Amino acid sequence: MGFPNARITNSFSGAEYIGDTTARTGEWSAIQAITDTKFSVLTGNVTGLANTLLGSAITVPAGLTIFGNFSAIDLHSGSIIAYKK
Repeated sequence: MGFPNARITNSFSGAEYIGDTTARTGEWSAIQAITDTKFSVLTGNVTGLANTLLGSAITVPAGLTIFGNFSAIDLHSGSIIAYKK
């Protein structure tokens, strides 16, 4: 008996590495911090992490995965993998 594929078990449909400050829009269901990361914009159902002022943005530590529904991502610093819906 084989294992079901990842698309079925975790609802992910691919991923995108983001390591720059270019604003992006799309539909993501999880974000994994590859390095310590700060968000300028993080639009979705998880609030309070992002701030357009670098000093006021919360640092998401490397290795942490945030699950939710996200539609816009803009980094201050760091790198992430954003998992598509």
